[in-house]
Amino acid sequence: LKDEYSQFANAPFNIRVESERAELYRIDRVRFWKDVNGNADLQIYVKDYYRTRLLESIKKMQQMLMNGKLGAICTQLYELYKLFGVEIEKDEFLIDFLVSNEEIGHFCGINSASSVNRIFQQLKAEGVIAMKRRYIIIKKLDVIQENVIF
Repeated sequence: LKDEYSQFANAPFNIRVESERAELYRIDRVRFWKDVNGNADLQIYVKDYYRTRLLESIKKMQQMLMNGKLGAICTQLYELYKLFGVEIEKDEFLIDFLVSNEEIGHFCGINSASSVNRIFQQLKAEGVIAMKRRYIIIKKLDVIQENVIF
């Protein structure tokens, strides 16, 4: 995303489409904010969107501060479980969504891929998770939940 003052992208986004069809729209930022400011319903929607994103960010920062990287990764695994978890055996859940360790690190605010890999290796060694064809399987959901602050 470019702001109205700079020619450089200061907030690049990777977009991954998980459906047969998707539509993306490119709109002018200045025009967008003029439209938002001129429509009370749109203002409420945008404020709610930013409020939700802020609360999510605060929750992730809280996890990092209160429980370190392990807590942040467990929180992310728990969120993935809630969104994409499919029970494959009694008390075992497949995260039916391909996500890389690097992406999990970005979601958690962890810049070092080696930190994410180390924590994943620890969770695998403890039998908490397993990997199958790059998909994550949660084998001990209770251990993940123990590391999540609700």
